[in-house]
Amino acid sequence: MCFELATQIVERIRDFIAITDEVQCLRCFEDRDLNGFVDVTENPRGAAALETALVGAEDTAFAGDS
Repeated sequence: MCFELATQIVERIRDFIAITDEVQCLRCFEDRDLNGFVDVTENPRGAAALETALVGAEDTAFAGDS
């Protein structure tokens, strides 16, 4: 959250500052991808994700696979 706050502050004061050093890093916040886009928001979470992704006892040859 600190990174997100700093990003928002810089965006608001960008016309009044000069960035002299920038460090590129991986940014993942609130399920966003590298562009800041919220991707696959309809994907289930928690137990629902496991039920959706894993093959159950209904197919014993592949039970536990995804």
